[in-house]
Amino acid sequence: MQVLDRDTLLRIENAGWKSLCESKGAEFYSNILAADSVFVLMNGMVLDKEATVMSLEQSDPWASYSIKDPRVIQVNEKSAIIVYQTEARRDEVVVRMINSSVYAMVGDQIQLVLYQQTSLE
Repeated sequence: MQVLDRDTLLRIENAGWKSLCESKGAEFYSNILAADSVFVLMNGMVLDKEATVMSLEQSDPWASYSIKDPRVIQVNEKSAIIVYQTEARRDEVVVRMINSSVYAMVGDQIQLVLYQQTSLE
């Protein structure tokens, strides 16, 4: 059984960001998002799984990203939250934000239940 520890959650978050840099975000997130997942974006949009995947199909790739100061809150043995700061670049635009991702074990799979962004600017 997989464990929702710091290393696992960081590996997943990095894989997600890497997929966004390679224009493969829709594929990555369609596989890891829970059926009833929600993305809360810094512009105020709240997207369900279908809308998230659709928006990622149309998104330009990020050029780079960095994850800083990750913290994990273990809710219980089947769920955990990772909170971290991100700086992401796309063309000349630099975005700085705090990200929170809530993961849960669903059967034997890790699924992303909630993702939220908060702008640092």
